[in-house]
Amino acid sequence: MEQAKKWLNYGGSLILAGLASYLAVELLMREVIARSARLERVLARFDFTDVLLIGAMTLALWLFYLQWLKRTLWPVYWYLAYSLYACLLFVMLFTKADTSHAVSLNPLDFLNWHPGVLEFLLNVVAFIPLGAWYGAHSRPWEFVIIALVTILGIETAQYVFYLGIFAVSDILANFLGCTLGYLVYRRYRSYFIHAPF
Repeated sequence: MEQAKKWLNYGGSLILAGLASYLAVELLMREVIARSARLERVLARFDFTDVLLIGAMTLALWLFYLQWLKRTLWPVYWYLAYSLYACLLFVMLFTKADTSHAVSLNPLDFLNWHPGVLEFLLNVVAFIPLGAWYGAHSRPWEFVIIALVTILGIETAQYVFYLGIFAVSDILANFLGCTLGYLVYRRYRSYFIHAPF
């Protein structure tokens, strides 16, 4: 009976992870991808982009849940997850604009256009894992410096190489995401028996 409950929990959590991943890709990512002709062309080169994104996200969520249940972090999971995350972050940050070269100093510019709030929220969410990574390796004052230097470097690279807009609103969203990731890691690191980093 106990074994059956365990397998039911595993199967149910896998289905929920798949459903959450499907909704995230179809409802959130599709909106952002549709706004970027270049990113849409890049992803259209591959036949099963949606399936791969949903599958990778499902697996990542499900394996994280299993680690949460066992209160143990598996180093191999974190190395693979962060490798995939780095690739996706690169694609998101540096392939979405054909040529874009502007500066926006308005921290609330995302309120001026329809999908702007959604993109702001996705920018927050996209940087949560980076903040968690920094949380595992730095003290609070080091975190602030490292996060800001990283984010300013990304925004500057987008501007210099005509890959995006240097936007204060993006800096705020990215730093907010890093801070959330940092705080979540600091709050829950003692929950797990082994730290992966």
